[in-house]
Amino acid sequence: EGLFSLYSKMLTGYFFNAFFPARAGDLVRAYLLGRKTGLPKTTILATIVREKAFDGIALLILFLLSLILLPAAISTASGLSPDVLAWVAGIALVAAITGLLLFYRFSDSIVRLVERVFNVLPLPRKLERLIVRLVETFAGGMHIFKTPRPLLFAGIISLVVWGVVAAMFLSALVSF
Repeated sequence: EGLFSLYSKMLTGYFFNAFFPARAGDLVRAYLLGRKTGLPKTTILATIVREKAFDGIALLILFLLSLILLPAAISTASGLSPDVLAWVAGIALVAAITGLLLFYRFSDSIVRLVERVFNVLPLPRKLERLIVRLVETFAGGMHIFKTPRPLLFAGIISLVVWGVVAAMFLSALVSF
């Protein structure tokens, strides 16, 4: 019941992502999981943001691998040199990882900066608090950088998931 119920909340969020702009289904998923588990919704939303960051990094790694393994097919489809694409993807990958590490290193300063910026902006106080709380929760969740094991585990899970998706699309492409 527990795992199935949590899984159904996750799929409900994905369902809403198909119909609402700006990944609003992730907000629905955070709300539903928060109600089900009793955890703060900002904690769940910060976990979703970290999940998306790992997904992006995994996709960049798979893109780099595809540039290495299939350079002719990619250069024909895009009109760009695989070397140029590889450099752009490599720089984006390094920038993403560096950005996460910098956020981890300077998370307290970033939280204070976000608080100051949102104190100046004419936003509803409740929205301002939600955004600041989300940044604080995200910063608190960056403890995964203290020890490499959870970081490596999360990265491997993202790579495996996206590898399965790539294999699914490859098998569909080959079947056609």
